[in-house]
Amino acid sequence: MAPGIFHIWTHSVWASVLYQDDIDRVSFIAELAATAAKFGWTCIGFCVMTTHYHIMVETFDESLGAGMKRLNLRHACRFNSVHGKRGHVFGGRYKSKRITTEEHLLTTYRYMARNPVEAGLCQRPGDWPWGSYRALIEPAESCTFVDVSRVTSCFRPEETAIEQLRRFVDHNG
Repeated sequence: MAPGIFHIWTHSVWASVLYQDDIDRVSFIAELAATAAKFGWTCIGFCVMTTHYHIMVETFDESLGAGMKRLNLRHACRFNSVHGKRGHVFGGRYKSKRITTEEHLLTTYRYMARNPVEAGLCQRPGDWPWGSYRALIEPAESCTFVDVSRVTSCFRPEETAIEQLRRFVDHNG
């Protein structure tokens, strides 16, 4: 697939649990960071749910397919090994949507950050510990590979971009 910014998501097979515990989540996030580094992607954001995940990445070559194959295969192999499972972990190939406008970038970022709220898993987007949005509010070492500058650059003045983004996400537009 040609270079660009993509919203990517994948669901577990049969809507079963994709992350059994926090170790699964931490391992997946570490694998996402390693995949982004290996393929030269810029990770703009992510949200790890219970049965699926969302990521937003910018690619600079045609590596999206190879990178997603690596990410999902490595997670599936680790998951099956650790939890004594066999067979498919994901319900199918990943889905992706190219992001072509600033408005689409912002609404997708907000959708990802608000996903745990809409699912009833937390009260506010910043409460969910398994997404990059929380790291924007409370910087975390585990999210240093995320570069939110593509999103914050949509706001002016630059000095208040993070606060404007917080209002945009927290108030759900």
